[in-house]
Amino acid sequence: ASAGIDPATGTIYLYYLDRTANRSKVATAEDGLNFGEGTETRTYAFDSHNVQLPDGTWRRYQYDNRAGQMTSMSSTDGLSFTPDDGVRYTPQEDDKGTLGVYDFHITASGTVLMVYLGDLPGTNNLRRAVSTDNGWTFTFDRADVLGDAALGGGPNSFVDPKLIELPDGRVRLIVMKQGSIYSFIADEDLETFTQEPGARLSTTDFTE
Repeated sequence: ASAGIDPATGTIYLYYLDRTANRSKVATAEDGLNFGEGTETRTYAFDSHNVQLPDGTWRRYQYDNRAGQMTSMSSTDGLSFTPDDGVRYTPQEDDKGTLGVYDFHITASGTVLMVYLGDLPGTNNLRRAVSTDNGWTFTFDRADVLGDAALGGGPNSFVDPKLIELPDGRVRLIVMKQGSIYSFIADEDLETFTQEPGARLSTTDFTE
């Protein structure tokens, strides 16, 4: 599932797969809590998985675990997407054949950066890949982006990355570790990551 918001109206869009009918559906809510009945959809308005590229077009990336390849679909309007030919990225040697949750950031210079989890049964930590051709092909840059490779992997690593661009050009990276949410601040090129003090959200914040 993925969610997005219409900035003009505040309407929340929730995209999901109805496994009973094996159909892609979308439901909407004004408050983000009470969603109406889902309807079948072939478009992806305000879906957070849509990536707007440096040339203004849009792309959706998907990783096929069985094939071990990341492919894509492209769009000119961010609504209707057409499958692309070829492969955008494959796991590298350091990834040990596995690739988990991923996210993207577009720099002011037009570079498309991807952060992703690799080596899921092992170090299970964040890696970085770079595209200089409008997000068409990515080149592995480095593993152990957050410096947690020596902590034993598994639940000891920061996982499930989400990148948020801040108004001042920096980027906040949201990650999870052992049920708590933490954050790092990076520069615009995602070269360095500095952990912010404390946790953004923990299970102990809830009483139920």
